[in-house]
Amino acid sequence: MRLIDADKLEITKLAEFKDLDGDTVPVYGVMAEDIDNAPTVDAIVLPVKVGQTVWTIRHNPHEGHVIKENQAVNIGMCFSKCSEVCITVVTTKEDILGKTVFLTREAAEAVLKARENK
Repeated sequence: MRLIDADKLEITKLAEFKDLDGDTVPVYGVMAEDIDNAPTVDAIVLPVKVGQTVWTIRHNPHEGHVIKENQAVNIGMCFSKCSEVCITVVTTKEDILGKTVFLTREAAEAVLKARENK
């Protein structure tokens, strides 16, 4: 996947048409060959996709810490939290990858076990 640096694209007048009142309306855009040759920007490839199953550690007052299966509904970078990957799941607003949300149940179990051994 290429991420194009849109700031470096040249927007040009591609065509004109007449509206219902007879006024000329210009159409602006970017030529396809300009897109093909446009410079790219660096991107962060996130390790999970929206809709993917993730595993969260939650505290249940009756059971203690439990591992729950959830769906990722939003994925992004939390730059206010030292550039950690944040994943929003159905049950919460925000989780930190590797701390409270995991890509596999086994990873969640390992973290929970390590916490219990402290």
